[in-house]
Amino acid sequence: MLNKAFLCVFCLTLILTYKLQAQGVIPLNKYGEEIKKKEKAYYYKRLFSSDDQKDAYHILTKDLKLVGLWVFIKDKNGEIIHSSKTTVDSLGNKTAITNHDYVARIVERTFLKEGKPIKQYYQVLKSNATYIKEADSGEFIETQRVIHDAAFKEPNDWNDFLAREITYPTEARRNGDSGTVKAALYISKEGKLSHVEIANSAFMANSLCKEVRRLVNKYDGDFYPALDLEGNPVDDYFIVPIRFVLN
Repeated sequence: MLNKAFLCVFCLTLILTYKLQAQGVIPLNKYGEEIKKKEKAYYYKRLFSSDDQKDAYHILTKDLKLVGLWVFIKDKNGEIIHSSKTTVDSLGNKTAITNHDYVARIVERTFLKEGKPIKQYYQVLKSNATYIKEADSGEFIETQRVIHDAAFKEPNDWNDFLAREITYPTEARRNGDSGTVKAALYISKEGKLSHVEIANSAFMANSLCKEVRRLVNKYDGDFYPALDLEGNPVDDYFIVPIRFVLN
């Protein structure tokens, strides 16, 4: 009886997925990455505007309620140079806006309440500098760490470790596999690595994913836990991209 019920749910899920894809709706996992048909979908994205300069998507829940808007700006070669991701609540009010300048390597995140900014973070990725601006202050103030997200305590230590330890898997080299593996590092509120998942495993070679897991689990550096808007440490994850390029 249970097997029949499970089979019915599975079939209905597949039918819904096929119908949504026929409407141009693309399933996403919990990290916002595209997935294959048989994987569990947490969100969906639907293209509603596209030209040579930008692509814009609506982000939808499984029952097709709008929860976000993603806009990607492209250069003349079609490469993404800027992204803007907005999240909204059930009433359609904006709750957060994240702008990422891929050229200058700057991320600005704004949290809103009732449409008004309550806190802003400004991060210069290439120098690991982070600034915070409260709603009632006029300037960004430099801080010692990424306020909201979990993070490496010593990013340079991780970079040195990666350069020293990474190995291009023989199988991947033989098959011509390459790409950027996005590792989701889960950090406890105590600042400890609990486990690692591969955010975009659906489209990455297994050997590359295995090498990334090996690297992350071998790394013995320290982490900052994520903080909520009140400054309390919480369990969370952050994404670390690791690129494999064939010579």
